[in-house]
Amino acid sequence: MKIAPRGPQASRLRQRKFDLVRRFRIPADLLPGSLSQTRGRCGKPTCHCASGAGHASWILTFMVDRRKRVERIPEDVPDDVRRRVEAGR
Repeated sequence: MKIAPRGPQASRLRQRKFDLVRRFRIPADLLPGSLSQTRGRCGKPTCHCASGAGHASWILTFMVDRRKRVERIPEDVPDDVRRRVEAGR
């Protein structure tokens, strides 16, 4: 359940927030969070991961509404996501 504060003070604070966002012009392509690479095994006994380092996968971790979210990043875009995460810091 999301609580939305009401009243004149809440209205002034919301207006101030929107004014600051407009003044600083934060680019839309920034990403909050962190990007990391993990390695896992698929479970097939004949796969190289059974005796090696495992299959690599990229994970983006970020917060939404005070909850941690973890999203898997496709193999073809980690460079773009890394650039956007670094720009968001």
